[in-house]
Amino acid sequence: MQKIVFYLKKLRVGGLEGSLFEYLEHIDKSRYNVTLLIGLKTYPLSPFLEREIPNLTIKYVIGSNEVKCLNSPRTKNSFKQRLIYNLYYRPLSKLCLKSRLLKLLQHYDCIIDYSLNLDYLVKKIKIKKIGFFHFRVSQHYTPNKVGKRLKKILPYYDHIVTLNQNMLFDAQQIFANCADKFTILHNQFNFSKIRQMADQAPHDTNLYNVDYIVSVGRLIENQKDFTTLINAYKILKDKYNRSEKLVIVGDGVDKEHLQNLASNLKLENDVYFAGYQTNPYGYIKNAKLFVLSSKHEGLPTVIIESMILNTPVISTNCPNGPSELLMEGKCGILVNVGDTEAMANSINMLLSDNKFKAELINNASQNLARFDIQTNINKLYELCKLPYH
Repeated sequence: MQKIVFYLKKLRVGGLEGSLFEYLEHIDKSRYNVTLLIGLKTYPLSPFLEREIPNLTIKYVIGSNEVKCLNSPRTKNSFKQRLIYNLYYRPLSKLCLKSRLLKLLQHYDCIIDYSLNLDYLVKKIKIKKIGFFHFRVSQHYTPNKVGKRLKKILPYYDHIVTLNQNMLFDAQQIFANCADKFTILHNQFNFSKIRQMADQAPHDTNLYNVDYIVSVGRLIENQKDFTTLINAYKILKDKYNRSEKLVIVGDGVDKEHLQNLASNLKLENDVYFAGYQTNPYGYIKNAKLFVLSSKHEGLPTVIIESMILNTPVISTNCPNGPSELLMEGKCGILVNVGDTEAMANSINMLLSDNKFKAELINNASQNLARFDIQTNINKLYELCKLPYH
């Protein structure tokens, strides 16, 4: 039986981890021995670890008792402490992680590097190697040192996965020296399970009999830009006198900033922060519409989940993903990044025009087959085939 290992340096909470666990759950365990290998065991543990996946092995390269030395000291620590960390503990811990990882991987046939965490170690790994890009390459990696590093290490992968056509073209242009290694694997979704979870989601009593607009994502402003959404919602209230609430599902470092913004705009009774939810699908299904306000994305899974749940979508036309997912506007409304007026106008139009809303929902439902889970699992099987025997 072929032994496959998925690798992430740290397991957090987000769309990347969600798509990873769909692969882990649905790979045929009668054909493959599957392991999730996590570089660092950090706390609090990701909620994804609560999912019970039969015949899945989870391992850590560095245990919780050893993680402390890998974490950079806070700025309030003394100069001496930071100097000792940078000169001694940091390089030592990196060496420990790499040496252990290299030793562990000798026991597998194929590694799926789910967030390109292997770095230069990929040159020394002799098993089959598949890397995943989850963001548009030009948005994150060039022109900078990381881009130069990737040009050196990407040729050592057997296959490199991108999530959509634009990402594929972008990567092939930048990394022409290994353009033939790139391929497309859309994030995969279990439609029936998502719909079932939406029906089973616990009801939030704060939203009982309330009409609302929803947005879901990590509260990280340099990417998700909920500031634009809240400002657009202010325009929606003042200009169009709409009564729908705004519900933001998620948690992150900028939560307090966003709560203060809502308070300063006198929206504290209209903007509801629902926090992180292990099952956000009920919020999406019962919303009047879903809004994505991001500055950049890879393949925003929450757009696809909204289409599966027949919730109409408004999204920024950010790089990269929304325009392809929404068929250039046939399956949802696209607005320019940071354009609060356009976002407010689009929200009002969609809330007011039921015929247009039904048209978008119908178009979306007819274009979901490309995200079917079995289609993408079969493509992954093909990538994992071993040519070395």
